[in-house]
Amino acid sequence: MTSKKSRYRIAPFDIQASASFAHQVLAKAGVAGAVIGTVNTWSHLTSDEQLQTKDLDLAVREEDTVWIEKALREMGVSYAQLDIGGVKVELPAQAVHVDFVNRRTDAQLVALFREALRAAQESADTIEIGQVEMPAVPIEYVIAMKLATARPKDDLIIQALLHQADVSLDKALAVVSRHFGIVGTNRLKALAGSPAR
Repeated sequence: MTSKKSRYRIAPFDIQASASFAHQVLAKAGVAGAVIGTVNTWSHLTSDEQLQTKDLDLAVREEDTVWIEKALREMGVSYAQLDIGGVKVELPAQAVHVDFVNRRTDAQLVALFREALRAAQESADTIEIGQVEMPAVPIEYVIAMKLATARPKDDLIIQALLHQADVSLDKALAVVSRHFGIVGTNRLKALAGSPAR
């Protein structure tokens, strides 16, 4: 009997190509989006603390997704629906992997994403990726989003972020309290090493 060995193939991901593509799509759609996810955390962490990622995640409003889909069709680009709500684009030949995330499947997270986008517009925080400058969701909102996933790798990122001088635990707790209540705040305090109250 012969055994078969499978190997997981990692799709090539080019952050600059992905950012440039996402910027084009948002401009064509005439809608706002802001960087979230692991890419957002890179500017707050040292290189040895940064985790790798396989795509660029952007927060968008649920009602704007229809315009993003229209823009993609006009550009002749195929896309797929995200289970969590939003649109995924994979162009392996260009190493482009972008998720336009709206979280429409979870009412709590829809509210968090809307507030995060407003905060991104008010703060004018940006991330420079190659030749593209993109709006960035304030890091305290990214912490709340990562807390909601409850994945071990996201917990590690949260813990690393909370030890950075430019990240406010109090602001993160305020965001988490508004959207996830006492259970969320206690979990965040535990990750921060603070006693839960």
